[in-house]
Amino acid sequence: MDYRFKSKAMVLYAVFAMSGTSCASGGAGIPLDLAADNAMVSALIPGSSSIRLQERGDLDFDGDTDVLVVLERVGDAPARSQPRTLLIFQRTESGTLEMAAMSPKAILCQTCGGAMGDPLQGIDPMPGGFRLGFEGGSRELWQREYKFSYSTDARTW
Repeated sequence: MDYRFKSKAMVLYAVFAMSGTSCASGGAGIPLDLAADNAMVSALIPGSSSIRLQERGDLDFDGDTDVLVVLERVGDAPARSQPRTLLIFQRTESGTLEMAAMSPKAILCQTCGGAMGDPLQGIDPMPGGFRLGFEGGSRELWQREYKFSYSTDARTW
């Protein structure tokens, strides 16, 4: 499997304006509006996919709140056996979200956990990175953890 993230030059990215209502701090003095963030992210999701999981944290050491999203295809049974996509949205200086990275095979498929079901145990944002956790099996249980740290030189994880 190819777990490398594609650069933002290779993926479609968009920037949307945030509305004025704030729920928490987005860092750098910018109010964080969860409803506006959800609208920005949802606008970039294709109709054949749905959001399986969404987490927020400072993924790139810049002091503001970025967003991790796991997408899965909806519909037919073959979609359940396909790897899922991980998207990373970075917050810009103006407070909007911009897609920074995309990996279409980073998240194991829904049936890859064997008898234990969906192997995705979570995505955990950490300061300057994130962790992907998986487990599964039937007779033999297994667990995998992958940690990604942001490189300020390469500007990616």
